[in-house]
Amino acid sequence: MLKRCLLLLVLMLAMISPLRAQSHEFILYAFPPATPLDWSSPLKLAYGAGLKGRLVFEHGKNKHTIGHAFMELRKDGKRVELTGSTTAPDAPSDADFITKHGYGLGVLFAPMKGALDCSEKLDAELIDRYKTGKVMYIRFIINEKAYSRMKQYIDEYRAKGYDQIYNGDNEPRKGTGAGCSAFAMSFLDVCGYIDPMFEKEWIRRVDLPRSLVGGPITGNKVALAKTIFKAHWAKPGEESIPLALWDPEMMYNWLKETHKTAFKLYKDQGNYKSMQVLGKNFRFDQRGKAFGLIVDITDLPPATDPIWQK
Repeated sequence: MLKRCLLLLVLMLAMISPLRAQSHEFILYAFPPATPLDWSSPLKLAYGAGLKGRLVFEHGKNKHTIGHAFMELRKDGKRVELTGSTTAPDAPSDADFITKHGYGLGVLFAPMKGALDCSEKLDAELIDRYKTGKVMYIRFIINEKAYSRMKQYIDEYRAKGYDQIYNGDNEPRKGTGAGCSAFAMSFLDVCGYIDPMFEKEWIRRVDLPRSLVGGPITGNKVALAKTIFKAHWAKPGEESIPLALWDPEMMYNWLKETHKTAFKLYKDQGNYKSMQVLGKNFRFDQRGKAFGLIVDITDLPPATDPIWQK
């Protein structure tokens, strides 16, 4: 038994052994919500994010009741960017859109006053999260062309003022707003690196009853009482508006399950070559109690389409 345990330890160390310094890296991070969210109904979702999550003490003011996702861009071993899309400090609360403006479930599409996270704040949060393991990350080793395309994108994103719109249509490459996860994933999209597995495992999809969606999308105004007492996801045959979101909770849970599966493959077969991201075998990385992946995609050419979409 001891010999078997030592063998597994050696295999795990091989999986998480650090790579040599890389010239260009894009790193995707995701924090899970403070407490698991229940998407079975709008009210249960609101309860988990708005009340239950706020009662969690772990990570203090940085608990992120709906989770958070952000990105890092590195060149020659040095950080160039560490940021994510968030609401501005003086932005109205989500509740204002429902109580004052009649958005109803349309709050999920509400364009809010936005800003980009500062690297110092995220650094402090990462240090805290590495101690608890409540973070997932993937280090993409990229080539110079992909790096340049991502760098151009973030520079122009700021210059165009798109960083000042949070949420909204969640189409950052169109300048119509971006939640945190849509913003982080847009960097992979800019280079054509969205793996089909990401779309399958990381996107939360629900259908909203059109009658409960207020705001710019429908031009409707939904009464507060209707939002509270009749809120539900669309039923079969009901006129609806689809919602698809990159979900930090699903990202985090996927990594936990991937680690569990890969470890089992090592235990049973001595390899995990059947598990790939972007057609590449990945390796595990570790920072404190947090696990991440390393995927070398330097041989993949980035997309050449226009960065900004009409």
